[in-house]
Amino acid sequence: MRDQIHITPEYARWFPNEVRHSLETMAAHAKLDISKHRNRSLVNACTLTDDDEQPLKIHFKAYAKRKHALDGFARRSLGRIEARNLVNFQRWDIRTPDVVAWGARRSLGGLASNMSFIITKSAPETLTLIDYWTGFDQPSDTETRHHVIDALATQTRQLHAEHFFHQDLKWRNVLIDRQATLPQVWWIDCPNGYFSRFGPRQKHGRIKDLATLDMVARKRCTPEERLRFIQTYLDEPSITPTVEVWAAAVDRYRQRRFDR
Repeated sequence: MRDQIHITPEYARWFPNEVRHSLETMAAHAKLDISKHRNRSLVNACTLTDDDEQPLKIHFKAYAKRKHALDGFARRSLGRIEARNLVNFQRWDIRTPDVVAWGARRSLGGLASNMSFIITKSAPETLTLIDYWTGFDQPSDTETRHHVIDALATQTRQLHAEHFFHQDLKWRNVLIDRQATLPQVWWIDCPNGYFSRFGPRQKHGRIKDLATLDMVARKRCTPEERLRFIQTYLDEPSITPTVEVWAAAVDRYRQRRFDR
């Protein structure tokens, strides 16, 4: 087995040579013990300092070990996949924390991934979308609500325009930064997304991402707000028959796959 570790050059000074040897030393540097890491992901947020005492707030996530020996065989590690996805998000004008480092433990000549991690720079003072939205007393503050809906819908459209599909687009994986005049949307946690140019798979990916968002939206948003999201996502000037068809398709998929 060997450990593969990549550190983004601009953040290298926060990682002395002696901590770059293994996943365990990288995790310990981020104040996380992964010695008993087995069946679930482990996370920790902390602040690193360089030789000049400059702080760097980070978020360290160690992915769970594979359940079976052949899981991840001849595939990139989850840490590397998520690092690639977050870098792509920034290229596509979707806000997401900087990737600071990622690493993986490989075996079988590098063909199998046993365990991996990703370190990201901490986002600004944020709340998850579900915590942020709970703070509103419907239907007050309509302008702000519409701003968040439109921003999330536009970013989701941009994602899909790149033939990429998130697969886990839940409200807990969307952050809201309230420091700006109007709240800003950030995306996190995307190790399972995929690219596809195959028509049926693209259609499924689009509907699934929208339905995943609708799992909470149907309880927290008005029917008009949910239609507004689909309208903005489709870039339609008004509530057209196309919007209604897509809204019905999202509703059917959510009921079939997610409603309990």
